[in-house]
Amino acid sequence: MDGLQVPNRSDVARRRTLVRVLAVAGITLACFQSLYVAGIAVAALHLRDNNPADFSLAMIRRRQTGQPGQPLRPVTLDQIPVRLLHTLILIEDPRFADHPGFDVGSIRRAIELNSRHARIVYGGSTITQQLARTVFLFPRQLYIRKVLEVQAAVILDAILPKERVLELYVNYAEWGPGVHGIAAAAHHHFRTTPAELDDADLAALIAIMPSPLRYCVQTFRESPMLVARHRLALELLDGVDKPQNRIRIDIRRTL
Repeated sequence: MDGLQVPNRSDVARRRTLVRVLAVAGITLACFQSLYVAGIAVAALHLRDNNPADFSLAMIRRRQTGQPGQPLRPVTLDQIPVRLLHTLILIEDPRFADHPGFDVGSIRRAIELNSRHARIVYGGSTITQQLARTVFLFPRQLYIRKVLEVQAAVILDAILPKERVLELYVNYAEWGPGVHGIAAAAHHHFRTTPAELDDADLAALIAIMPSPLRYCVQTFRESPMLVARHRLALELLDGVDKPQNRIRIDIRRTL
C-alpha cells in the first residue's frame, strides 16, 4: 500500500515501554499522595491534645549542627502574651481566622513576585502553613515543598481549632540556633518567661523570625528588612489595646 507507513516493531516497543513507565509513575505518585495525606491526618488528630516531643525542623537542625538544641518548653495559649499573638497574626497572616489553612491571595502574590525575580523571594505562607513546614516538612525553598505544605495546612485547619494551630505555631517557631518556641526564646534571649516580656522584647523576637539563624535580638539592626519589621511590630503593639484594633482568631475568640 503506497504512502502508508507501518511503524516498525522497535517504535511500538518503545511506546509501550513509555506508557508502562508513565503508568507506574502515576500509580506510585498516587500511593505516595494517599500515604502522605493519611499520615498528616493521623498526626493532626494526635496534635489536638498532645504536643509533639520531636518535630521535623528540630531534627534537621540537629543533623546540621550536631548539637542537641535547647529543651522544648511548651506553654498554653493563656500563658502566651496576647500582645504577641495579636501582632504576629497581623504581620504573618491577617486572614488567619477566615482562610482554610492557605490564603489564595498570598499565594497569587508569591507567584507574581517570584516570577518577576526568577527565583523564590516570597513564600506567602500562612501561620498554618508555617506550622506544617516546621512540624512535618523541611525549610528548603522548593515548589514541591509548597504543594505539600498547602496540603498539610488544609488538613491541620480541618482537624485543629484555630486556637490550637496558633498555640502550636508559637510553641514550635524557630527563634535561634536550637531555640524553638516562645518560652525557650524568652529564656534564651532575655532570661525571662513569656509573661514577663515587654513590648521591646516582643518586637525584637518578632523581628528576627524570618532569619533566626543569621540574626538575634542584638544584631537584627544589621538587616534593613528586619529593622522595618521591628518598626512595624512596635507600631502594632502600640495599638493592641485600642478596641478598634481587636482581631478574631476564630469564631469564638477575639484578641
